Amino acid sequence: MKFFFDFLFQRKKYIHFLDSYPRSYNYLYDIIKFKSNNNLNLILDVGANLGQSALYYKKFFRKAKIHCFEPIEITYENLKTNTKNFPNIYTHQFAFGEKEGTIEVPY
Repeated sequence: MKFFFDFLFQRKKYIHFLDSYPRSYNYLYDIIKFKSNNNLNLILDVGANLGQSALYYKKFFRKAKIHCFEPIEITYENLKTNTKNFPNIYTHQFAFGEKEGTIEVPY
């Protein structure tokens, strides 16, 4: 997975840092307004849960590759099921944190 992130951050034209987006109540509206041509290439859905956000993003950013991250096994299995018919949605079963390691996530 380290290779994935090294590759990702080398391709800066795909990275849009949150500080550059306007702020309001509806973040999706802000992103669409900021990217008026709806041409985002990459979306990271961290804590993807069942994939509801990824499926919503797909309506607006049809060409985007969406990477969903969900650490809880049963939730991850549902995420895979819910997104399996969308070739540009990729699922990953792990969490992000401030240091590398393994913890038990209460469920």
